[in-house]
Amino acid sequence: MGWISDDLARHEGYLAVEFADGVRSSGFAGDSAVIMLMDEFGEYTGQDEHRPVSEVVGWRLMCDCIPASVSNERLMHDGYFGRKQQWVGQFWERVANKDDENLSQHRIYADLDDPHGVGIFVDDRDVVGRLVREEWRSLHVNGDPNRPVTFDPNTAGVSRAAAAVDAARALLDEEVAAARAAGSSWADIGLAAGISRQSAHERWGRYPLAHPTQQTKGHDPPIVALRAVQPAVTAVIDGKSSGVASNARTPAPARSGHARRSGPGCG
Repeated sequence: MGWISDDLARHEGYLAVEFADGVRSSGFAGDSAVIMLMDEFGEYTGQDEHRPVSEVVGWRLMCDCIPASVSNERLMHDGYFGRKQQWVGQFWERVANKDDENLSQHRIYADLDDPHGVGIFVDDRDVVGRLVREEWRSLHVNGDPNRPVTFDPNTAGVSRAAAAVDAARALLDEEVAAARAAGSSWADIGLAAGISRQSAHERWGRYPLAHPTQQTKGHDPPIVALRAVQPAVTAVIDGKSSGVASNARTPAPARSGHARRSGPGCG
């Protein structure tokens, strides 16, 4: 997965797999990593090399960046379709045994044979994903190389709870929109969510309604669904979890198919 910065999406961070010879890829086809072959000028030759993911020795934190010379005004009006610069960050070593994993030392265990695991996409693990995103933001996007990025194993539960809050918030917004589209009043929505009518209107009144045809056939009616998630969302509405930032992630374009092109370094 990739992560986009909130400064007009100037930065897109991601983890690329890395092989023993330093070659990297973020594109995959089946059980193989797809490597785009470049010419001496850094242009794509149209040829690809496939390597088995079993040969991956680790992951490299990367970022594709819009050059600083491109103004915000240009981005807002015209967008940017040129070659992006590339920042190369920390290497995360792949270890063969689970007991050898130590995230504070950038050592990650990946079981490629587990059909129910994340496999080579280690950033799909909540704790790994949050840690590499924080490192990307701290060391690159925010430009603070002196800020230490550490991992405290005692906060793993905090990461899981924060992810649950994010999911509950998104689910609640969807269910409220569906309830409103189905004709439910703010009083009914407030009652189902465990808050007042006024609080419900203030919280969701500015959001667009879901179209009735978007409701999934066979699911609980919207108000029933709202009551089901009420215990998990009251704290969000009250602001008890307001310090938890949303960590929505967008798919890295090269995740399936071709790998990314390499560009000049990003300062």
